[in-house]
Amino acid sequence: MREGLPAQPAEATIACWAGFYPWSRVAVDLGAPIVVAAVCLVLANRLRHVGRQHFVDRLAELKISPAGSTLFLRAFRDDQVRIRRASRNLFSSVFDLGRVPATLDELMLERLDGRGDLIAIGNPKDRKGGARQSPWGAQRLYVDDAHWQETVTMLARDADRIVLCVDASHGVRWEIAHVLQSGHADKTLFFLNPSVDVQTRTRLLVEDFGVSAADLASVNVDRILALRATSPEQAILMFCAKPERDAYLVVARLAFEDTVAHVTMP
Repeated sequence: MREGLPAQPAEATIACWAGFYPWSRVAVDLGAPIVVAAVCLVLANRLRHVGRQHFVDRLAELKISPAGSTLFLRAFRDDQVRIRRASRNLFSSVFDLGRVPATLDELMLERLDGRGDLIAIGNPKDRKGGARQSPWGAQRLYVDDAHWQETVTMLARDADRIVLCVDASHGVRWEIAHVLQSGHADKTLFFLNPSVDVQTRTRLLVEDFGVSAADLASVNVDRILALRATSPEQAILMFCAKPERDAYLVVARLAFEDTVAHVTMP
């Protein structure tokens, strides 16, 4: 403070600042960049979504080659199973503004990038109407109801890897039985559908995979993320407290790098 000037109380100084630089102007100066940044993030993520749809159109024009591919099996009603995003702080979550929620279909495409095509049998409903557009993710092969089992048999035989989303539907249970009985279990990763309730999960594990009900009684079935059926007598269960995006990616890496073990994730 300069000499000769009387000391001013703090209240007077704050009042002076408020009169010189109104708080409403501060709100505008700080809020406007935040709003602009948020709008840009939303537009960028939506543009990313549009780009993906354009990629799907290009993908539909390519010929499907089962050899060296990864086969993605799931119920049509669960097509592109939704996966919860990983827990993040507020700052990190801002970058997800406007982004479409991740799906198992999308994650497998990301995880298996560079390891061959990801292919699936497409839902016939995708081909109805004017759009005729497949969802983002695996390359779809469309067949009629009379030939889908024959097609699955051929694709499962020629594919290098299989990702199967366990579900209680008749079609998926047939696919599980076919994979196990045809000797494809050693190249298959079975994900448990996150939307399936505990009672249904328990029943499917006991009936379709031969897991002992006594063994399941001692674990939290709701935390089972995936399993590998390494032999008719043994199923390796993989647990995760939070079935989030990163957990699925880690399990896929372990499964398809032949380093599968008893995995428990925090």
